[in-house]
Amino acid sequence: MSEGSMLSEVERAKMSSVRKRNGMKVVIRELTYTVQHNSKKKHKIHLLKGVTGLIHPAQMTALMGPSGSGKTTLLDVLACRKTAGELSGQILIGGKPPSRMFMRRYTGYVEQFDTLVENLTVREMLLYTAEMKLELSVNMAEKKARVDLLTKQLALEACQNVRIGNSMSRGISGGQAKRCNIGIALLSDPRIIFLDEPTSGLDSYTSHEARPPSNMP
Repeated sequence: MSEGSMLSEVERAKMSSVRKRNGMKVVIRELTYTVQHNSKKKHKIHLLKGVTGLIHPAQMTALMGPSGSGKTTLLDVLACRKTAGELSGQILIGGKPPSRMFMRRYTGYVEQFDTLVENLTVREMLLYTAEMKLELSVNMAEKKARVDLLTKQLALEACQNVRIGNSMSRGISGGQAKRCNIGIALLSDPRIIFLDEPTSGLDSYTSHEARPPSNMP
């Protein structure tokens, strides 16, 4: 076995052990988010009002509601992605109010619409993201090991060398694109991952195919 292969196996085992750790508890207390009315400057609109809840660590929690009920707004507020408006109430992650730096380092966010580079293959997309998101202290062998592990866990091995493509150029399927987006969010080993309508636009079979596997955190 070559030195590169031995290192890859060591890094795979290391990454596998890291994935087994628990997530973090999220507590929401009387959360209210208010923005200014577009046309009536003196009026304000409550997009969220008195939202209270608890998200247990290492569990999946689903936000259910009709279109326009504030699901994405709540996700954005929890992920500290809102820069305008007025926010009151309390958000605790791991028992403490989170900072933006903490959220960038320890959480992942998968947007509703795919944000992939159409000319790259799945593996190239993941490696490119690893180069951009991971610390300089993480060497290339470990980055490749993370990509290999996620490719296997997300069942992307069969399409890892296929170009992502777009509506004009055939590439990977919708379910594979969703899993690739999830992989991008998981590369930095987040303690919490937010997914905004991860099955939107997919049929029932592909929606089931696109979900994260049961062995993911």
